[in-house]
Amino acid sequence: MKFLAVCFSVFVTAQAVNPTECLSSVDPDFDYFPDKVSAVDSKLWTVSYHNSYKILRNIDSNSSYLLYQCGTTPPADSNLYDEVIPIPIAPNVAIDEVVHIPMLEQLGQVQSIDVFLTDPQYISSPCFRDKVTAGEVLLVDRTEEDTSPDLLLNQPSSPERVMEVLQNVSVAFVSPFHSDIPGVDTYVKVSFYAELTNAAIFEWLKFYSTFFNLEAVANEAVEAAADRYECVTENAGRIQADFPQQPTVLWAYYSDYCLGWSVAKCPNYYCEFASACSAQLLSDDDESQSYSVDACGTKFMNVTELVAFGKDADHWIFPAPNWDETNVEFEKELSVMKSVQNKQVFDYLGAGPNAWYEERYSSYYDVVQDFCSVVGTTSPLPGGRWFRNVFQHKEGQAGECTREGEHSILPYNFECVPAVFDLPIASPVATAPAGKPVAESPMGQPVAEPSTGGSVAETPSSSSSFELNYACLALMSIGALMLQ
Repeated sequence: MKFLAVCFSVFVTAQAVNPTECLSSVDPDFDYFPDKVSAVDSKLWTVSYHNSYKILRNIDSNSSYLLYQCGTTPPADSNLYDEVIPIPIAPNVAIDEVVHIPMLEQLGQVQSIDVFLTDPQYISSPCFRDKVTAGEVLLVDRTEEDTSPDLLLNQPSSPERVMEVLQNVSVAFVSPFHSDIPGVDTYVKVSFYAELTNAAIFEWLKFYSTFFNLEAVANEAVEAAADRYECVTENAGRIQADFPQQPTVLWAYYSDYCLGWSVAKCPNYYCEFASACSAQLLSDDDESQSYSVDACGTKFMNVTELVAFGKDADHWIFPAPNWDETNVEFEKELSVMKSVQNKQVFDYLGAGPNAWYEERYSSYYDVVQDFCSVVGTTSPLPGGRWFRNVFQHKEGQAGECTREGEHSILPYNFECVPAVFDLPIASPVATAPAGKPVAESPMGQPVAEPSTGGSVAETPSSSSSFELNYACLALMSIGALMLQ
């Protein structure tokens, strides 16, 4: 009897999933969300579960959302929340930045995006671009001068049709600073840009998942990403142990708008990459260095100060698209730098001009591996790279949408091989369309609009679990006969 009870418990647990459709009948005492998420690394959001509804809070924007299972009645105090939203949300989603795209791709929900609220020229995802080209996504900010003509080919010309699509939006995922759009009523503010660690940024995947009742998928993705990141870190530590000294990295770029050099300051995501890769990042955390250029609301170094700060670095990551122009302007001054002399300068154009802003947040486990390959503490990513050697490689180009690319970019099945990183993964770095991004500031997050391949994330299942459930069913059937 005890064994039968255990079998029954295993079977029921394996089958318990959050509802994918509206309920036709409601038990007020039943927990309709057996799959739950919680913030572990992130400090900027929380969620609590209450049988038939969830309370989600964005601490950064001081906003709250009551998500109630459709088919049920929201609680009486629902007026206390910024938005009251039935879930799972209808597949009529609006987004205001490209950074939302890979998060929804991780959940297999990119097809739910019907409206793109801002400049489409920065879109990198080939699958989402195909969706826009087919006219399946409304572009609200259509600047014909800068936007590729193929993206505008099938856009509606009727104002009435535009308003119809906007009024049908179930949820608009937006930054805390976004202005309201006429016709769109329900906004959810997302603040993962404010996090300082890669794991905390990626954990906002759980935040998105609550709207689709896809917590199980998000939990699996977050765990798999953390495992992969840890694997890269362990390998880097083993390899670096054989080095006579830690490799040093300069993270700096020249702003041709502000006319000054910006250098790294920790804590920040790139500091974490350097630590994970057993490298030493040159950073001015206490701002003890000289900054002679006062522009754009902050202070920058001039070229003399930049050279003095970073001339001995083994490797230089230049997080901007303007290396060629910068090197022409400052060729004489930069020629004394060790990284330039050894041709160890890398920008972020290995995946194309837009992928860095769109994809790196949700591909941090791949970006860290590529950072490690730059400094020599692991082998390069198969299929491409994020960081492009500016002396040796051409800028990455757009790829094509694949079936896998419509879903999760995270490779779930891999083996952590000590010291040798030759894994069967599908890196996203081969895909990215042309565009005109603005350089990222190492002081914080991108100052302009700021991550597809692998298999779709699914609720854990396998032939062995199927066999176990089948055996349990058989045993329960036999037990029932014996008790008659």
